[in-house]
Amino acid sequence: MPQLLVAQQSGDATLDSYRLLEEAPDPRRRLRQGEVWISQPFARKHSLQVGQSLAIDSPEGRISLPVAAIFVDFSTIRGMCWPI
Repeated sequence: MPQLLVAQQSGDATLDSYRLLEEAPDPRRRLRQGEVWISQPFARKHSLQVGQSLAIDSPEGRISLPVAAIFVDFSTIRGMCWPI
């Protein structure tokens, strides 16, 4: 089933507002280098953990994005992933 992914850019001040449940070493640096943070509902729905990769289809073909952190967010049951 196709999934909608929403991406956003944010500064370090916004990142500090997220409570991380799990994280790889230096998750903010990893985020800036192209890894992703995912919400807890997204992680559960897609059976993902920190260190695994999220595979998505893009206009350039399938890409694999390492998960650097899982954060608390229950604003949507679908979950969130950012940035992409």
